[in-house]
Amino acid sequence: MDPVQTIGINIVSSIIAELIILLAIRNTGVRVIATIILLTAAVGFTWHTVTRPGAIHNEHCQTLWSRAESEKTISSYREFLEPCGDDDFGASARTRITDLCRAEWQRVSSQDNTAGYDGFRRECSNSEFAPAALAHACDLRRQVAIERNTLDSYSEFERVCPQDAVANARVCELRWEEAIQRDTIEGYREFENICGNSTRISEVSNKICAVRWREALARNDPPTYRGFQIDCASSPYAAEASAQAMQVCDRQWAAASLQDNMQRYQEFQQSCPGTPHSVEAAERIERQCDRLWQRTRRSNTVAAYESYLGYCPNNTHTVEARFQVSRSSADKTTRDYALFYEGCRILVRPGLSPDRQQDVTTEASRECQRHSERNNRPQNRRSLGDTILAVVVGYCTITGDCGGQR
Repeated sequence: MDPVQTIGINIVSSIIAELIILLAIRNTGVRVIATIILLTAAVGFTWHTVTRPGAIHNEHCQTLWSRAESEKTISSYREFLEPCGDDDFGASARTRITDLCRAEWQRVSSQDNTAGYDGFRRECSNSEFAPAALAHACDLRRQVAIERNTLDSYSEFERVCPQDAVANARVCELRWEEAIQRDTIEGYREFENICGNSTRISEVSNKICAVRWREALARNDPPTYRGFQIDCASSPYAAEASAQAMQVCDRQWAAASLQDNMQRYQEFQQSCPGTPHSVEAAERIERQCDRLWQRTRRSNTVAAYESYLGYCPNNTHTVEARFQVSRSSADKTTRDYALFYEGCRILVRPGLSPDRQQDVTTEASRECQRHSERNNRPQNRRSLGDTILAVVVGYCTITGDCGGQR
């Protein structure tokens, strides 16, 4: 038991005993005298207990030593050494551990198996025989790995014996064979991360590009071909990727021209930027957006402007369309500006001259200021007309003379 626990139990036990004695005494005078005597004894007992930790510690170590001598195991002697390493029996405990480890080594070496050597290394990690136990365990694991010739067996050997260059090379060879069988970008990347010093590392990029080329052919779209050209510029398929991309772009341009549809031209622009037909596609998009703008202006509705922005988000008239959509929710609008009273936000119509923009901004700011002054005017303030009306109504009510015939 821990010494602190022992002290606590002794104190609690003494207090309980004192309470029992006091309850048994009925005479008040005797009870007072007994209380003084018991308190004095309790204080003395507690002081004696607290001031003798060395004795309690020795008792605790004596208990652990007796148990170790009884069990005669390495673990029991180690348990004794943890709190009592500097005790009188510390040297004897270390000698016992050395003798037991020597005997254990004789037993383990005669059995000659990995489980025994691993157990010895756990129990006797500081023993003079620990390096030999590791060497024997590695020899046995190497034999098993060679016989099984599997990635798992070599990985287990590598886990215990990481400094074996031959085993490390064989593990990477098996991982390479596994990556070849999977033939995926993830598999080759995994090999690259684990076996960065392998002689096969120079083949990884070629294998990855071969997989990406298959994927590009399966998808058969210009962005994938362009990505392949960038990432695999030294691949033998790079030139073919460029040719394939041009063929697909030519087919997409023919389809877009046949349909003469803005959406198809925009899809072509996204898929085939920088190609010979991309400039012509941009011109056709601009012309169709101009025609759509004319229809939008005739409609002059928020829905029409929003529809225009959906089709032509980057056209010449895009800024004007955004202005028309925003002004629909403004607090005050004119032909040249939209005013939001909250924060006094002003949207000026695009396309105005600098001088006109300045005039419009000044006008909108003044309107915002007037609105703020109206809102801040006291609610109970009356105009001159309201005051005169109130006086007339009051006079009429009091005198009865309301301007009618008598």
